[in-house]
Formats: sequence, C-alpha cells, structure tokens
Amino acid sequence: MNRQINLTDLYLITGFLGSGKTTMLKRLLKKHEDIKSGVIVNEFGKVGIDGELVEDKNMDLIEINNGSIFCSCLENSFIKATVELLTYDLDMIFIETSGLSDPSNMDKIIKETKKLSNNQFRYVGSICIVNANNFLKVINTSQAVEKQIIFSELIIINKNDLVDKETISEIKSKVRKLNNNAHILVTTYCEFDLEQLVNYFDLNAVKKSDGIQESERDTINRPNNRPSNYTFEFDEIITKEKLNIFLDEISKKVFRVKGFVQTYQGWFYVDMVGNEIYYNNVNTRQEKTKLVLLSTHQNNNIKEWINNKWDQYT
Repeated sequence: MNRQINLTDLYLITGFLGSGKTTMLKRLLKKHEDIKSGVIVNEFGKVGIDGELVEDKNMDLIEINNGSIFCSCLENSFIKATVELLTYDLDMIFIETSGLSDPSNMDKIIKETKKLSNNQFRYVGSICIVNANNFLKVINTSQAVEKQIIFSELIIINKNDLVDKETISEIKSKVRKLNNNAHILVTTYCEFDLEQLVNYFDLNAVKKSDGIQESERDTINRPNNRPSNYTFEFDEIITKEKLNIFLDEISKKVFRVKGFVQTYQGWFYVDMVGNEIYYNNVNTRQEKTKLVLLSTHQNNNIKEWINNKWDQYT
C-alpha cells in the first residue's frame, strides 16, 4: 500500500453473533501482512476462542474476555489494552467486539484513550457486519444489533449468497431507517480489500456518532444484562453427527456455542448461533475439546442440564 501513515489508525469491528467479524479480520490480516497491525479481541466468555483464530506472528494481539469492553466492568481494561498497543509503533489497530456489545459509549472511551496515549492515534470509525441470513429476525429481538448499526460508519451486509435479492433489499431498508449516513457494502465471506476499506474512510466524509443526542446514548452494557457463559471441556473424541445432535438439543437454552472440538475427522472450529452450525478445519494447540456456551439462564441448573444432555447424546 502506498499510503503514508503518521498516526496509528484505529478501527472498531462490530456485528451480532456469527456475522463474520473474525472471518473479515483474518482475511484482511492475511492479505496485508506488510501492514504492522495490532488486534484487540473481546469475548463474553471466560475463555477466548477468536484470538487463536486470528493470531499471527506478524501481529500483536490482546484478548479481553468475560464481558463486553463497553461495560463499566471492562472499560478500563479496554482503554489500558489500547494504550499498550499504541506503544508498539503499529500502522493499524483492529478491535473485534463481542457480538452482544453496545458501542454507544465508544466516543467516551476514545477521549480517555487519547488522554493517556498523548493522542497517538486516529479513530477512523466503526464497521458493522450484518448476517444477511438472520438479520431480519435478530433486529427485532436484540437492542445490541440496533446500537451497532446506529453507531457505525460502514455497514457490511455479509453472507448475501444465502439469501435472495429481495431479502438484501429489505435489509438495506431496515438499516437505512436506523442509520442513513453510513455506507453499505454487500459481501460474501466478508471478501473485500483493505485498500478499499482505507480509501472509503479517507475519501468519504461520514457523519460520526458525535452528532447523536445524549438521550440516544443510553447503553445496554450493564452487568445485569450480561448472559451467563460456561466453558465445557472434554477429552473424548466425538463424531460430527453426535455433536450436531448435542448442539441441536442444547440450543433450546443456549443461544451461542463456539470453540475447538476434536472429531474422528480431525480438529474443527465449531460455531453455532441459533440453529445454524458451522465447522472449519483448524490446526490448534488445544489438548482437549473446549467449547464456550452463552445462555440467558442465570442459575447453576443450566450446567447440570447441559452435562445431562452430553451424557445422553454422546
């Protein structure tokens, strides 16, 4: 890239569960290994999964787990991590948020970070990734999705190969009702170039979230809104067929599962959102299967219920 960078450019990546944030980040980092990059990966689970997927010897990575970086419980950790990366003389820093995060207080965090870092970066803006396959359903049930769209400068409608043109048109219409200023890009597998991304933010004057009234900034990132998260580990090797049965059964009470699983076909990264299950072959350093599960059920009975289902279906 022929672009002269004086300050570290900071990009925020938002998007609901399973929208393709990690896929986009992996593609960008792989295509542009000449760019000195830093990544902050945020996950609600106590154990980080996405960090291993994007980690590379040519980049610096910090993981922040067990909550949202926009919640008061982790806000200071987020600021500290960003300031630390800014000492590494990087060209770009990408922040991959949890799919349940509300970025409406990002401007406050940026101001605090600039004070501590002596203004050594440029906050370029927020990229929100939308899953075309389930957006029309989740937009009616998740406040986080609304907030992510409202506070974005670039919105990527991803997985367009899974829906028809009429659905894409309806998604665009709903997005525009929430944010009429952001640019919309339609993709499959988040396929686009970093040069395209940089040029968009450099050449387009986009209305930032600073123009939104304070009444619209009420955040949903509060400790009492946090979902329960559980780490489920086991040593035995399993077939994908049996794992599918297990995941389908626990989806009644668990809305997100992701992690690394050892099957007779090899190691896979498994990602389940609702009734959608995805597998990708991976080379991993795991010694045993490790899954992170998110649930709205807050009591310990859910752990016993999950263990019973595991015993029943495996």
